[in-house]
Amino acid sequence: MEINTKTKKDHVVLNLHGDIDSYNSSVLKSIITSQMDKNELNITLNMADVGYIDSEAIDVLLLCSKNIKQRNGSLNIQSPNESMLKNSKLIKSLHII
Repeated sequence: MEINTKTKKDHVVLNLHGDIDSYNSSVLKSIITSQMDKNELNITLNMADVGYIDSEAIDVLLLCSKNIKQRNGSLNIQSPNESMLKNSKLIKSLHII
């Protein structure tokens, strides 16, 4: 997985490339947490180039979303793949754009 970060006016866009699984989901969590530590609380994950995401990575996204919401921010998912759209737990908890 590769992550490119772009800061726009009032939010950060993380462009994700490759698969997200148990081996690298901690990296994604770390990057999201570091953005939160910088008080960047409106984060969009561009998933257009993500081919696969496993259940552990989905749990990481749900945890990060919960933490951001507690600080009055939002974690948005842009261009999710089909398997993500089939996960009802994910759909109910995250904002898909």
